[in-house]
Amino acid sequence: MAPQQSLATPANNPQDPPVLATPPLRATPRQTKRRKKRRRRKKKLTPRQRAARRAAILERVERYQNPDHVLTVEEWCALNSISVPTGKRILKSGGGPTVTEVGKHRIGITVGNNRRWQGSRARG
Repeated sequence: MAPQQSLATPANNPQDPPVLATPPLRATPRQTKRRKKRRRRKKKLTPRQRAARRAAILERVERYQNPDHVLTVEEWCALNSISVPTGKRILKSGGGPTVTEVGKHRIGITVGNNRRWQGSRARG
């Protein structure tokens, strides 16, 4: 026996010929791209706002003297004068300081671990 296809008859009129049911329409690649673009729109910071934010982070980080204080990735990057993408790349490669898991999806670097890492990177 051949597999049955679903047949749809228009308005259940027995005299009209049966019509095959059409599969649901898929989104075109253009529509999919638009949806993704809509989801990830973020407010862009102006250069002045970025500089102010970085200065505030540096000011906050300079006060930390306790070696057990946990820095966020952004604070750690500002302390070491590197960009956030570069910092994430260093951490992902395994060549960075020891990472502390603050939560299930949140990581940080202690001030003490950062000092030890900087010491291991010294030349001469």
